[in-house]
Amino acid sequence: MTYVSRPPLDTVRRWIEDGEKRVEINGLTGSASAWFISRVLQDIPRPCLVVAPGRKDAERLERELSFFMSEGRNSKCDHSAHLQKFLPYDITPLAGLSPHSRVLSWRIRSLFSLIEDDSPVVVAPVEALCFKTLPKQAFVDALDYLAAGEEADRDGLIERLEACGYERCPLVEEYGDYSVRGGVIDLFSPQYSFPVRLEFNGDRVESIRRFDPVGQRSRGVLDEVVILPACEVIMNESGLRRARSMGRLPQPHEAAKRFPGQEAWLRHFYESLDTLFDYFPGNGIVIALEPRRFGRAAASVLDSFGADVEKFRLEAAEKGSPFPETDGLTVDAANVYERINDLQKIEIDPLTLEGQESPGCRLEVTGLSSDSEELEVRLAARGRVSLSPMAEKAARRLSAGDRVVVVSRTEKQASRLQEIFENYNVTGGRIVYGWCNLPAGTGLYFCVGHLARGFTWPEIGLYVVTEDEIFGAKSRRAPLRPRPSESGIKWSSFSQIKPGDFVVHEDHGIGRYGGLLTMNVNSRVNDFVVVEYAGSDRLYVPADRIGVLQLYAGADERDPKLDQLGGRSWNTVKTKAKKSVKRIARQLVELYALRRHRSGFSFSPPDNLFSEFEASFEHEETPDQVKAIEDVLADMISERPMDRLICGDVGFGKTEIALRAAFKAISDGKQVAVLVPTTLLAEQHYETFRPRLEPFGVRVGVLSRFKTRSEQSELLARLRSGAVDVVVGTHRLLQKDVEFKDLGLLVVDEEQRFGVKQKEALKKYRSLVDVLAITATPVPRTLHMSMMGVRDLTVIETPPQDRFSIETYLSSYDEGVVSGAVERELARGGQVFFVHNRVHNIESIADSLRSLLPGARFAVAHGQMKERDLERTMKDFLSRRIDVLVCTTIIDSGLDIPSANTIIINEVDRMGLAQVYQLRGR
Repeated sequence: MTYVSRPPLDTVRRWIEDGEKRVEINGLTGSASAWFISRVLQDIPRPCLVVAPGRKDAERLERELSFFMSEGRNSKCDHSAHLQKFLPYDITPLAGLSPHSRVLSWRIRSLFSLIEDDSPVVVAPVEALCFKTLPKQAFVDALDYLAAGEEADRDGLIERLEACGYERCPLVEEYGDYSVRGGVIDLFSPQYSFPVRLEFNGDRVESIRRFDPVGQRSRGVLDEVVILPACEVIMNESGLRRARSMGRLPQPHEAAKRFPGQEAWLRHFYESLDTLFDYFPGNGIVIALEPRRFGRAAASVLDSFGADVEKFRLEAAEKGSPFPETDGLTVDAANVYERINDLQKIEIDPLTLEGQESPGCRLEVTGLSSDSEELEVRLAARGRVSLSPMAEKAARRLSAGDRVVVVSRTEKQASRLQEIFENYNVTGGRIVYGWCNLPAGTGLYFCVGHLARGFTWPEIGLYVVTEDEIFGAKSRRAPLRPRPSESGIKWSSFSQIKPGDFVVHEDHGIGRYGGLLTMNVNSRVNDFVVVEYAGSDRLYVPADRIGVLQLYAGADERDPKLDQLGGRSWNTVKTKAKKSVKRIARQLVELYALRRHRSGFSFSPPDNLFSEFEASFEHEETPDQVKAIEDVLADMISERPMDRLICGDVGFGKTEIALRAAFKAISDGKQVAVLVPTTLLAEQHYETFRPRLEPFGVRVGVLSRFKTRSEQSELLARLRSGAVDVVVGTHRLLQKDVEFKDLGLLVVDEEQRFGVKQKEALKKYRSLVDVLAITATPVPRTLHMSMMGVRDLTVIETPPQDRFSIETYLSSYDEGVVSGAVERELARGGQVFFVHNRVHNIESIADSLRSLLPGARFAVAHGQMKERDLERTMKDFLSRRIDVLVCTTIIDSGLDIPSANTIIINEVDRMGLAQVYQLRGR
């Protein structure tokens, strides 16, 4: 096949440049639409509004456009810098709750881009166009511009930040936060991906610097900064005066102080409101994706809003609370169509509707297809994964002169896929960073980036396949922020402390944290951590030496005595500690000497099959995960039996480490046992292990009280014969009748939750096979040594970065709040936990909830239910046949149900802090 130079793009560009009012393109589907749009925008640098039917469509399209327009690493082009998304609120403000700060920042950034940029690209769903926002002039008046070296009213800036919706806090971490420390003002403007630090000398701006919100350290110097409002309600004097003249606001508050749900009160703060089209330049282009769906989408949005208005107005009347004026907040569908038709537009639709003639130009795209359904990577006869069919298809495309692009999320994954292709004799591939860096001609390329779906376009000789299509759909995780070097600051716990907390300096002892301070020393500006000691002494620790400090952790809750700088007390304490360490070290030497005399099974190094299994992981490994996996594999390859503890918080990826170890053991012909403390957790792990391992021919079973005696007997027989490779079970696995044909690895989850009797039974395994323990809540060190035995330890401190923080609301019991929270979660396709920790009346609570929410599917779960009933209920919830699970704290141990994103805890005052923390982590 000869490479054809993009004739559809040339045609569309010519039509647009000739001033055609309407261009219709039929036949574009999936990510090919995003690729086509990105090339059109590259050729025609004009403002563009891309409209999608629904919110999920808009979010998907924005991600795909970001991929096709992004620069990648070390690239000279960056069209994605102008790409923004204008999304509707993620929660209705009528409920008295404000949208997430990230959603507000995306909206504010989009409005500013339409005002400031020459060729912005804003992606928005129809729903976002149906609601008005603050007037353009009010938005412009709220902008602040500061430059280093210029005069600025510091106190006036603080007042304006308050008026523009910024929230004062000790530490700036989220959009819309700001803090004040003397002459230093930190703030997180929606315009930037990092917060900025303004250093004032009186009313003069001495310097402007970006800093890391995790480590609070400077990341570079800026000459100027634009401060955008943090929300759409500007509470200046004129706005507050107008709002109060229209009636009582939801709660008494000081001037320029935001309140939850204030976005519903827009009409009270402005004479008139604007739509997104009022911000959009007159020379802009509208690209409408599947416009035939717009009418139904707009009608659904407006009907839903009308129902919410009636519902919450009635609830406010019953409570005697004020309710906002909602007339004039929305735009009807006809007006949206009219504003779109006033602009030059491109309509993209995957279908061609025959017999419908309309003005404008039409382009029919033929031959385009998606390989998602065709791509088959399993060999049914062998029951395991094989990438041979995909490699053969890629080889055929290359021989035909096509450009074959395999998209993977990380460089490491790209390297794995490149190696896998080479194993199937498809060589010559090259790794590139970002779509913008792809060469135009034929060849095999492994492109680093995130794209969910690929496409095949024979007319232009382009074949795109993604790792999601190869290994299955992935759970999206935002990219990791750069991690500090190993010798730098360890902020994983330090960044969470606040002034007044106790810290320990390795040379000077216990002091009190006094905050961060910027000082000019020898004509160099640097950040310092202030530590206060006895006698009003102060120690200034440079930020780049923060590793000498750690958070104080005492044996009880009493405040410790502060040490004195230059005193002897700290040296005395250190001397005693050193003696204890030597005594412990002697015990360690004796224990390790005994272990080194034992010879265990030495597993083989990872091979190509292991690389394919690694590549099927649905997330990008964090740095700590990578280290933990390397530690475990090194232990398994050595002749000494492994005895390692993996410690990390909920959701940090400990189970994946156990899966890698299990796969390695099974690949070498050994069996694996996974021991867990509860029956529910056993079922959860079984549902996690089975889909990952079965495609590779691994046989997985589960042994717990949910199984009948006959089912248990059958599984035990298969274990003895070697017909089961992995068994997941509770303490039932430790009973005498459980025998393995060739056990090679024991994985123990939450070992500290087993009793002394079970720990004694575990000792026989430690002397024979490799043991891997994983936990989120390890017991204190002394108990760990005396009851669990000394073993190798790996700590996973790196969380999945850039996740939405958990939003916690504390409220008295209110049926309106409960029903609103449940309805919002169900509307976005999720599930809900309703925790009521009293078995005697849990059924009556469930009945009252059924009456409150008749459209939701409810079920009850608690520890006193019959095993079969509990198993059936939990499986129904896992398979999403239940919307709301009314349950006790039976769910607090390790359960991972990604679709359950809302938890309502009833009578939380009756629970302990640790119990609430565990539930919050669900």
